[in-house]
Amino acid sequence: MKNLIISLAICSMLFISCSSDDDNAANGVQPPQNQITDSRDNQIYKTVQIGTQTWLAKNLNFNANGSMCYDDKTSNCFVYGKLYKGDEAQIACPNGWHLPTVAEWQTLFDYFGGTATAHIFVAPGATLQGNLVNFNLLAGGQQFVNYQDLTIKGHYWTSTDGGYPDSFKNLTYIPGTSVSLSGGSSLSIMKSCRCIKN
Repeated sequence: MKNLIISLAICSMLFISCSSDDDNAANGVQPPQNQITDSRDNQIYKTVQIGTQTWLAKNLNFNANGSMCYDDKTSNCFVYGKLYKGDEAQIACPNGWHLPTVAEWQTLFDYFGGTATAHIFVAPGATLQGNLVNFNLLAGGQQFVNYQDLTIKGHYWTSTDGGYPDSFKNLTYIPGTSVSLSGGSSLSIMKSCRCIKN
């Protein structure tokens, strides 16, 4: 009898686990069970598939030329990843990955109902139909003359031309409030990077 109860318990746990994965798959959001190792420095990044796209599930933390930790504190890199100037951001992603265009960010936001609602689903701990999204966008601030906006705003480079010399478009994320793709910034400003699979 005891063996039967144990067997039923194991089968029940397996069923729950499989059901959870099936629910995630039905929603188009895959849990970040996959990961990549950046061959340049052996850092491990979890990945998440959302719709047809596969993203890193955390900010890039590769020690590229000129990259910095917010406030020059290593602990901030551990949480938020590094900050990059615009030109370095364009080539900072691991092999097989790239900095997203404005259109690729928009595809992600459209999956979550558009720019007006996407900030809810890209936030750490966000759920979709009861399942974790696992995108985990962060308010890692930026460096422009001085460090600014840590925990208040996330500033992310895109690979889309900014419309004026030496500039690229960027994404601004305000936790609990909004995401915006309308801004462009000079290459000298330092922002976060989130990579998407080629």
